[in-house]
Amino acid sequence: LAAGAMAPDGRYWPASFWLEVGGAYHLGEEVLRVVFRSELGLEPPTSLTRRVLGAYGFESVEALLHAITARENRLRLEHLGRLARALLDEADAGDEVACAVVSREGSLMGEYASVAARKVGLGPEGLALVLAGGVFRHPSELLAEAVTGRVRMDYPGVRPVRSRFEPAVGALLLALDETGASSHPAVLERLYESLPHTSLFDT
Repeated sequence: LAAGAMAPDGRYWPASFWLEVGGAYHLGEEVLRVVFRSELGLEPPTSLTRRVLGAYGFESVEALLHAITARENRLRLEHLGRLARALLDEADAGDEVACAVVSREGSLMGEYASVAARKVGLGPEGLALVLAGGVFRHPSELLAEAVTGRVRMDYPGVRPVRSRFEPAVGALLLALDETGASSHPAVLERLYESLPHTSLFDT
């Protein structure tokens, strides 16, 4: 996850290593955390348990935990970020635990967005909240609503916007800014046409 803000006068503040939340991988970590807690009765039963066990091919949560923590032949969770899709699927279906995770994580993301806006001196009016990246490509609106709702507490007039580009394109646009070319419609259109298919970025 990345967060930042830019003012009309060019002032920019990136959240960078201040962030305590992440993107899909962090959401995957949260999914594992609540599944383990649910198994111990510290969280309500959740459909995320079925999704996690199915994703990694285990019959029980205990067996999965053992595989993750084993001294030898430890299970590598290389694709943990894929659990973000399961989280948003189950939250959209109404799972209580999944909804709580999405609400909490979205609120945290919104906090950092508000900090970024404040750091560059953006006022309460006309603030655009740009939501981009694979996690926000999921059909569920719950995470976007949670982020926007938190920002709206500080900036009541905030306007959520879905970006046409992936976050990585921002680096290229900043470089093009130095040449004065990034605002030219023909350049933006050619850039858009050169991007990989959006499915590459889906969560």
